[in-house]
Amino acid sequence: MEAENDAWSHAYLFVGNDIDQINNVIDFIVAAKKCPIGDIVRLKPEEKDNKSGEIKGEQVKAFLHQISLTASNGSKIGIIENCDKLNVTSSNVLLKTIEEPPKNVTIILVSRTESVIATIKSRCRIYHFGVGEEANHNYSYENLFAGSLIDGFKKIEEIVKSEDVMDFLDGLSNYLLTKATKEHSTELANLVEETQLVKKKIKGNANQRLTLENLFLDIKDHI
Repeated sequence: MEAENDAWSHAYLFVGNDIDQINNVIDFIVAAKKCPIGDIVRLKPEEKDNKSGEIKGEQVKAFLHQISLTASNGSKIGIIENCDKLNVTSSNVLLKTIEEPPKNVTIILVSRTESVIATIKSRCRIYHFGVGEEANHNYSYENLFAGSLIDGFKKIEEIVKSEDVMDFLDGLSNYLLTKATKEHSTELANLVEETQLVKKKIKGNANQRLTLENLFLDIKDHI
């Protein structure tokens, strides 16, 4: 996630009800990419009768036009709030840009739920934010990396045997991203990207236990 390399994703989907945490992560990305306020473009649904309406195709077209303009400092960030309000037309308009994004543009979608069309989600890096993110695990990530190597490897063995690997990696990504944001650490943010690469390796049939052990060692060295 370091701005000087190619590890950044061009599109993110932040899901959850912890808006403060989501905004903190967005601020962290903006700072790391050195993106001035003038190069941040925001879109949110229009309100009618105190209710959020749909995000229409014309709104998305205007949004995409703005982020396509030349940035003053090399990068632009486009943020769509309540992106679950995209309708079919506006979703398809956005999809074309997410598939072939302009250079140096990062698009961040924010929603309380994952009610976004599958083709958009498949092209975004997804993170979940909310209270009790680790409630479904019988461990905490903090304790996992604070413990010994032997304990860590035992826990990894349990995770692999329980076929909980992808859930573990999703939670780990969130844990590292939150920690990186709090500590303003691009080094920790790079570990978020490494975790995402590990997911791809495992989906490609890499040895799960060995791959997780190597990731565990890399993270433990930096925490």
